[in-house]
Amino acid sequence: MKKSVIIWSVWLLTIFIITVFNLSALQADTGESRIDPYLQNVLISADESELVSVYIMLEERLSLEYLQSQTVGMNKKERRKEVVRILKDHASRTQGQVLRYLEDARSRGSIDRIENIWSINVIAFSAKPSVVYDLARDYSEIELIKYDRPISREEAQDDLGISKYNEENNMNLGPTFAPQQGLVLINAPAVWAEGDSGQGVILANVDGGADWRHPDLVNNLWNNLGEDANGNGVTVIPSGSSWIFDPGDINGVDDDANGRVDDFIGWNFSNNSNDPSTSANSHGTSTAGILVGDGTNGTQTGVAPRLVEAAESVSAEAVRDDLEAARLAWKKSQREIDASRLELEIRQLERRLETLRQRLERLRAEP
Repeated sequence: MKKSVIIWSVWLLTIFIITVFNLSALQADTGESRIDPYLQNVLISADESELVSVYIMLEERLSLEYLQSQTVGMNKKERRKEVVRILKDHASRTQGQVLRYLEDARSRGSIDRIENIWSINVIAFSAKPSVVYDLARDYSEIELIKYDRPISREEAQDDLGISKYNEENNMNLGPTFAPQQGLVLINAPAVWAEGDSGQGVILANVDGGADWRHPDLVNNLWNNLGEDANGNGVTVIPSGSSWIFDPGDINGVDDDANGRVDDFIGWNFSNNSNDPSTSANSHGTSTAGILVGDGTNGTQTGVAPRLVEAAESVSAEAVRDDLEAARLAWKKSQREIDASRLELEIRQLERRLETLRQRLERLRAEP
């Protein structure tokens, strides 16, 4: 009896192992293991003609340790240039076959908007479900294909609804004093007095769009002289009481060969245009003001009022747009800062400090 039970158990275990092995092999053959589970559900519910936003992560990605080992002894400028060269070469070497397939699929109308984020060896695009399945099945150099989930402006801002409330109620603070009281509280004027107010630094403000024509911002606006077609030293000029792109520079040509036509002051990754202002830009304008507001309108709000700012606008398809904005900023040797995320970190720190203050008060109240 015991012998029969043992034989039966061994037989069931054998069948189970064979089944698992066959399922694993089947999954490997179809490439499903390279498609993120979330994306698999999206593809199942999508129509075959629908373009789904995705990004692929290549198997081979360089580590920080490797890049550090290749740039020992270099100064900052040399190191940045060498890191860019290494990452571009690595992406070119590992992405070749995948990119050729993507370009072919785009010519057939199965793919739209290919973005090569070479800095982390990722390619983002929108494609029909069949294209995603083909990539997962046929290209072993792909580690994972993930869904580029659209993110609303409110979710990306995460500022407790303050910007939305201000926008709906047309609440904009007028001029009061210069500098703003908050700058005094953090001793910013004392730092400026030491000679450091941001001069010589170019910063890319990645947010939901900004009113770059605002009087407090326009004087510190980065002008991309690589697109200065008429050679007058600027890409924006005054026009009446406002500012416009220099008509002498508007030629529909990518003069600086960075893949962006007439990108005079930055780029709008939401609608793929050269104007980083949007119809709902209160949050981006606010963060820009915190960074570089120079007080022209009566209130100095910027922590670094002599900083030069390039505007980058993002909204939906945030993963792709954020990464591409960072890549473009890096390519132009700018220091990219996401002001929205910085604000979030500050609020989290403030909440922690408030919690500590309350605990301290409770301790003091104890006998």
